[in-house]
Amino acid sequence: MKLEKKVVVILGASSGIGLACAKLFAKKKSYLVLVARRKERLLRIAEHLSSKTKVLVIPADITKKDQLTRVFEEIKKTFKQIDVLINNAGMGIPGSLSEIKDYDWDAQFNLNVKAVMHACQYALPLMKKGSHIISVASIAGLYSRANYSVYCASKHAVIGFLRSIRFELFLKGIRVSWICPARIETEFFKYYTKRPPQWHLLPAKDVAQVIVTYAEKNFLKRCYFRLRNLLKRIFKLFFFWY
Repeated sequence: MKLEKKVVVILGASSGIGLACAKLFAKKKSYLVLVARRKERLLRIAEHLSSKTKVLVIPADITKKDQLTRVFEEIKKTFKQIDVLINNAGMGIPGSLSEIKDYDWDAQFNLNVKAVMHACQYALPLMKKGSHIISVASIAGLYSRANYSVYCASKHAVIGFLRSIRFELFLKGIRVSWICPARIETEFFKYYTKRPPQWHLLPAKDVAQVIVTYAEKNFLKRCYFRLRNLLKRIFKLFFFWY
């Protein structure tokens, strides 16, 4: 599918994978809606990308239902439709069972699960046959590990939600996809007392390229980028130990 003049909404667009997606979709001449809490950063990004395409900036905390409602109201006024919705905003707070606080649970589930549900709900009236919902989940939604119980629970939950609505929206001609990246070079690790070593991390652009291939419905290109990312990880691991 050609992405020129398609309306692409990116939640969590101010950094990391969201920012990398914005840059790639701008090269494809897609119309961009950039949503995040940090207004000044969004405006700087928009200034950089506006020479390539139309960019609408909507600062919002998407865990607040009234603010998320306003986001989709503004999209309706400006573009009247959504072709691609990218649920990218997320957070993870590591901690052992004895350290878990109510805040840890509420913050992660509100952003990683509830905000995704609401975004899909509010986007649906603006989507038509051929539209696409793409969500950034995590490998933690497929596997679990010690000291990540709440984060893993939230990502398992969101994948279960997405699997269900995939069947529901299939009859409407709306696609639902998700990706489960491992460690990526983003601000995700700001809550960590010890940041993972650089050789563990892939650039955010590598994940963004996969997301763009989903939006384009380009299976061969998607396979290429997935294989390349896997080989990159193997290459890094080999030369680190060597």
